[in-house]
Amino acid sequence: MSQRQGEPPELAECKPAIRCLPLPPFEAGDLNAVQRVFRNATPCPLHQAWREKAEVLSKPCRSRRKEAWKSRKTRPPYVGSYSFESASTEPNFAPGVVRIGWQGDSLLVLAELTDADIFTRASGHNQRFWELGDTFELFLRPVEQLAYFEYHVTPNNCRLQARFAGAAMHQRLAETGAFEEALMAGELFTSKTWVRAETRQWFVFAEIPASSVCEPVRPLAGSEWRFSFSRYDYTRGQAEPVISSTSPHAQPDFHRQEEWGAITFTNRADA
Repeated sequence: MSQRQGEPPELAECKPAIRCLPLPPFEAGDLNAVQRVFRNATPCPLHQAWREKAEVLSKPCRSRRKEAWKSRKTRPPYVGSYSFESASTEPNFAPGVVRIGWQGDSLLVLAELTDADIFTRASGHNQRFWELGDTFELFLRPVEQLAYFEYHVTPNNCRLQARFAGAAMHQRLAETGAFEEALMAGELFTSKTWVRAETRQWFVFAEIPASSVCEPVRPLAGSEWRFSFSRYDYTRGQAEPVISSTSPHAQPDFHRQEEWGAITFTNRADA
């Protein structure tokens, strides 16, 4: 998609692009086992890029991409990523990092989130979690597909799943407030959460089958998706949540698909 008016070109160039590698079998109910299996996966940090200044980029991302592509021995594996030397984040901003991998026909996601006040008022699935407390969000679509999916997970492992036929549908629902029209019933993905209040952290592990993103379903190996991971971080006593994203959004709008990153599903032998 074309760059939006007023969008810093450096941010447009710095969308994360990740080679997603297959993961070996592991015990998904054990946080230590989950962290071990993701330890070599590309870390994708959450930022507030709309608050950043283009000139703080440590190095032009275009040249970093070329260097990474030439040296496939780069670890953790990536095609391109972005980083900032300093962050113009809100005072209460708490860092978070997301890692991905794949098994069989599913994308696997691990989010590790620092949080001074872990809470939610969510009591069931498909509620408006972003209004109820802490929320981790996933946005996914195959590169050739207009429809995209939005998935949420709360600290108490409530889930939301929504499908948008395209950007126009989201725009229409944003204007009418009828978000429930996009909600999907059933169980399109599974998740597990761990809350560690003593270390001010919570963790999300999510498994998203290709059939819950791709229309029609196709093998993951060799395919390319667009993605963005985001977060609502609430602190009781504060009027507004602190939001952040893995995408270099020029505005605090998680649905700006032109700034989403790219996932390329690859076999280790191809890396």
